[in-house]
Amino acid sequence: MNQQIAEFHKAYPDIELSIHFSDSRDDLIAEGFDLALRVGAMEDSSLKAKKVAQIFRKLVAAPSLFDAIAYPKSPDELKKFSWVQLNQLSRKRTITHVSGEKQTLKTLGKLCVDNVEAMCQFCVAGLGLATPPDYLVEHYIKDRTLVELLPDWQVEPIPVYAVWPQNISDSSNAKRLINFLN
Repeated sequence: MNQQIAEFHKAYPDIELSIHFSDSRDDLIAEGFDLALRVGAMEDSSLKAKKVAQIFRKLVAAPSLFDAIAYPKSPDELKKFSWVQLNQLSRKRTITHVSGEKQTLKTLGKLCVDNVEAMCQFCVAGLGLATPPDYLVEHYIKDRTLVELLPDWQVEPIPVYAVWPQNISDSSNAKRLINFLN
């Protein structure tokens, strides 16, 4: 998504962008934002929303987590492990096998964070399983700092929505960015 915003800025260099990065859901109207990119299920609200992307995730853990317990060979075996939780996500993960079979996992853990990068770092530190975005963990998987578990199972992607107040006009720069992202 950052790449797309960079491309937008190059295409429209005269439009001033002021970007606020946060994993929390700020009140757009109270904070004076024209637009937000929100990850995850959309709550009912008076805001308009449009799906603009999705985030693909990996089920990962640090190899050190398996010093005392064997690598899981099935989704049922994941119940033995603690998870590093992201506060904004549900405590359930749906995973899909390459055959199309789906299973929903209940994640258990005593470490909850409000930032996806922190979730990833605590996973690297061996504190539990996690399902961070694939782009955050690809290099860790490549250098074996993290291992992908159950590679025949894929974690359900998380949708990304552009969200804006109803009073944003179709000719506004915010609407131009929304259309560009799609």
